[in-house]
Formats: sequence, C-alpha cells, structure tokens
Amino acid sequence: MYGRDAFTAIEVRNRRTVTGDLGGLRAFGEDYPSARRVVVYRGERRLLVGGVPCWPLHEFLAGVTPGRDLSG
Repeated sequence: MYGRDAFTAIEVRNRRTVTGDLGGLRAFGEDYPSARRVVVYRGERRLLVGGVPCWPLHEFLAGVTPGRDLSG
C-alpha cells in the first residue's frame, strides 16, 4: 500500500503459523526503511516475528477502514 500518508508492505500467507522466513520483507525493509511491514496469516493471535507484526486475517480485515493506514 502506498499513499500520501502511508507506505506499507503487506505479505499474505495462507498458513496457520508464521515461521522466521521473512527474508522478502526484510529485504524490502532494507531497500525502503521508511516502509511499515506486516504479515497477514490464518492464525489466531498477533505475533511479532523478527520485528515484523503478524496479524490474524480475521482481525486484520475487521480493522480495515477506508482512509486509514492498514498496518495498524
């Protein structure tokens, strides 16, 4: 997501767990350090993996509001 007030990379995973394999998001963060990064997955709880917030899909979607930064 990119806009006037937000620059966010969102990685969506079709898994119930998140492992430490976030190399793509880490590389993105190195190239764009001002960008927020978040993983959305099918699990049940919020996690912080390698400094990257990981949100359950249902919780992430429930918080989507037009005009608001999606990274929470």
